[in-house]
Amino acid sequence: MLKELKQRYGTTLFNSIMPFWLDRSLDKEHGGYFTRFARDGATTSANYIWLQGRKVWTLSRLYNKRPS
Repeated sequence: MLKELKQRYGTTLFNSIMPFWLDRSLDKEHGGYFTRFARDGATTSANYIWLQGRKVWTLSRLYNKRPS
């Protein structure tokens, strides 16, 4: 059961969640990442610096632990 859950969560993370963040969150004008989105995927004006750090940590962690 745990193996199946790990597979399901990994599939969801890499096929759904990460593509959403990678496609929408990079702030190409000012650098950094957008951290807040409306339900339609549009960015909002509020961004938090601690989320910038979490984003960098998460992307670094996923890169270093990516499946072969």
